[in-house]
Amino acid sequence: MSRVKVTSRLFAYATLISILSACSDMGSNADIEVLQKHDTAAAEVRLIETETERRSLREALEDPRLHPYALARTIFAESDFRQNSPMFLLQFAAALIDSETAPEIVDREVDNLLAAFDDISRLQPYFAQNEWTFYLRLLRVSQFTPNTERTKQLRDHVEDLFELHIIDDNSRARLVEFYLEQDNLLAVERHLEQIDEPYYIARFSLILIERYLQRDDRYAAQRLLDELSLMETELLGFTAEWVSVLLLANRESQAVTFVLDGFDRAFSALYDEDQFTFYRNIISFNDLVQQALRLERADEARDALLRAYRQLASFSGLELINVRLSIPFLKAFATLGDESTFAEVKRDVLARTYSYLQNPDYFTEVLCAFSAEMLDQGLEQHAIELIDIAAKINDDEVRIPEPEFHYALGYAYGMLGEEERGQRHLQALFNDPTKLDELLSSWRVSPFVVIQDFIDAGYVDEAISLVGTQPSMTEIRVIFGALVAEERFVEALQKLGEYNLNESSTVWGLLTIGHGYLSSGMLPNAEARAVMQDFWSRYMPTDS
Repeated sequence: MSRVKVTSRLFAYATLISILSACSDMGSNADIEVLQKHDTAAAEVRLIETETERRSLREALEDPRLHPYALARTIFAESDFRQNSPMFLLQFAAALIDSETAPEIVDREVDNLLAAFDDISRLQPYFAQNEWTFYLRLLRVSQFTPNTERTKQLRDHVEDLFELHIIDDNSRARLVEFYLEQDNLLAVERHLEQIDEPYYIARFSLILIERYLQRDDRYAAQRLLDELSLMETELLGFTAEWVSVLLLANRESQAVTFVLDGFDRAFSALYDEDQFTFYRNIISFNDLVQQALRLERADEARDALLRAYRQLASFSGLELINVRLSIPFLKAFATLGDESTFAEVKRDVLARTYSYLQNPDYFTEVLCAFSAEMLDQGLEQHAIELIDIAAKINDDEVRIPEPEFHYALGYAYGMLGEEERGQRHLQALFNDPTKLDELLSSWRVSPFVVIQDFIDAGYVDEAISLVGTQPSMTEIRVIFGALVAEERFVEALQKLGEYNLNESSTVWGLLTIGHGYLSSGMLPNAEARAVMQDFWSRYMPTDS
């Protein structure tokens, strides 16, 4: 704890003592006034503490011995990486936006990027040919700084570039997002009219309709509602949002028709040869059920679900796809609240999935996919029933190779919150190097997938042990992401030194860790600062 924070709390305590002492000499008529003074004093203390913390963070962000962000920035400025990849400056600005404590540093980074555009366009011809992309990225960052004049100039420049060039839908969508954040609905509509991608049209139109209704501009809202009503297939991806705006606009009958027709479209998708359309419509069933319940159409939802599920269950082959598609149906029945039908469908899903697990070629893939999908749908307590049965599949005879058997069960239990039971299976692998080697050389799994699966299931230390001392950059990224997510910042800094990375990878690693500190609201402790001192000595050995 900092000395200033301690002093602030002592001041608050002294203030409270003085108020209490004064209260002992006052009558009850003065109690309210005293309490008001106490609240004011407490609020002032909180402001002092908050400002002190922000000032401490700002100072740390400027000192490479105190924060990974500042160290990364210093190494970047002194390295060849700065000359070869000046656009990386944008990553420094982006890392600070989340913290909302150092807008002046973000401001400086935007100015640095503007000054470096000639170098950037020379080294990265894409930005020279698509200049608007560069300035659009800067505009999105500049809006988080106090420099409103520069933000306006960047906005005007981007608008000019959009007039001069043929702009792709992705870039125009980013500008639409900017104007939505500014609540400039006329500009949103102007650019939305020039977008062809149906996904963007539906997504942004729904936001516009809601904003217009909030402003009580019913004419503009009704106009967009009529236009969007012609895109019902695309709106299946926005079921809840579409029903919400229809109800806000007093179009309940249209909402009911949309949901009931949606069940028919999703059923028709069972015969669709386009896999994306097929899967999108299948997983929309749960959204449709939720809205049917909202519209008091539970009976129609139940009938549509049963018809579609029985058709899907009748398909043969495509075991993995069948498992993945059956689980959203199970979630939909759970949402419906029909316990009897849910139990019936659950028995069928578990039985079919278990039948696929009998085949060694499917065991690992199906068990891992089943666990992940059940977790995504919030059905983990029901998934454990099948995992417990699968854990006995080798009791009478070894049907599944042991390395894959323990790996899949370790992953499944870990994903579903049963880390201790999963740990026992993984330990069987780590206790026998031969089994571990067999797993990593199996054609049914890839070493990187194993590492990623261990992390997903909560076994970060086991994943770290697998990558060794010279991991690939892909492996480093997932390891660092896991350590930072668990706020194990000191270990991440130590690993960064152990892996002996080049300058660009070191800068990336430090920035990742720095962003973790910023997101958590923490400052590096003494142990972390000692590790950073080693980096400082390595890259700046002549500095005193």
